[in-house]
Amino acid sequence: MVMYAGQGVALISEIIPASEVVKRLVAEAKHVMREKLSDYQ
Repeated sequence: MVMYAGQGVALISEIIPASEVVKRLVAEAKHVMREKLSDYQ
């Protein structure tokens, strides 16, 4: 299987630490859960 390492390079707009990626992921997940749960109240 051939893997092309350069295909996704153009999609990178910034280099951020892994901890920031996790913080953003958690914040977005909380936001989505709050939106979805508010539909049931």
